[in-house]
Amino acid sequence: MILDVIKKRRSVRHYLAKPIAEEQINEILEAAMLAPTARNLQEWRFIAVTDKTKLQAIAKLNSHAQMTAEAALSIIICGDTNINKPEYIYADCGAAIENMLLQALSMDIGSCWCAIGPDEVRLKTYREFYQIPDHLIPVAAVQFGYLIEPTTEVKRFDGQKVIYYR
Repeated sequence: MILDVIKKRRSVRHYLAKPIAEEQINEILEAAMLAPTARNLQEWRFIAVTDKTKLQAIAKLNSHAQMTAEAALSIIICGDTNINKPEYIYADCGAAIENMLLQALSMDIGSCWCAIGPDEVRLKTYREFYQIPDHLIPVAAVQFGYLIEPTTEVKRFDGQKVIYYR
């Protein structure tokens, strides 16, 4: 069941030194592209990076993404402002990201979601490093790698945090 995968999803920062097959990368990207978007505009764009030199370099440039050095894959999720308004891009890309995280975990691939925008320093770093054009907003980078050990289920439901039951 999907809830079982959701309960086991964690931010994973250490990975096995094993590449992710292109077929699996495409499955992760397909899951992202099945996410809903405002007015079904599908304005997300993806930069999939498997080059270890680039992964290690970006880990040095972004102190919040050190796990990138160990990752087999980093996907930078961008929103295209030529297609949709910036105020919708973050929610739309967030839905795509969650789908990627869940699909990856279902294949025993761990992940860690690192925000880029709206932090101006990180936006500039990623734009320059990956030569991202101005009409694309780099929203986040998600690192992926095979799990060293399985994630465990955590129970987080707290009825006290529910504002209203009807």
